[in-house]
Amino acid sequence: MRDLTHGAVRILVIGSSPSQDIDLANLLCQTFHARVEAQSMPSMYAALDFLDHYGADMVITDARLADGSGLDLCRQMKTRSELAHIPVMIILDHQGRDEHMAAVQSGADDIITRPIQDRLLLARVELLWRTRGAGGILRVG
Repeated sequence: MRDLTHGAVRILVIGSSPSQDIDLANLLCQTFHARVEAQSMPSMYAALDFLDHYGADMVITDARLADGSGLDLCRQMKTRSELAHIPVMIILDHQGRDEHMAAVQSGADDIITRPIQDRLLLARVELLWRTRGAGGILRVG
């Protein structure tokens, strides 16, 4: 994990809607200022390729992806020793118990449902970073 005193945190955003992914990446960058480098990826396989080459400090993925699912991505990450330490937040379309259980079983570190409230998402990103990342250096504002 990167210590934010030594550089930006790389957060990978993977989803099925490029415009929403870019909006989320921009929100993260604007909120956390220079402390976050957010990358938007169009698919599970593009994300895995990126992670293999460049790594990331956190992944936020939609449950539904063009070429698989965020749950499959999370499972693959958690079974690979070089990626298993990366915190994963999965965005679900609704609060169904079965969908939540599947996300937990995939190894997700956090789950958030649509509609996404920006303040809640940012607080959850900060909390996830504090508990699984570099010790609480990432702060909103």
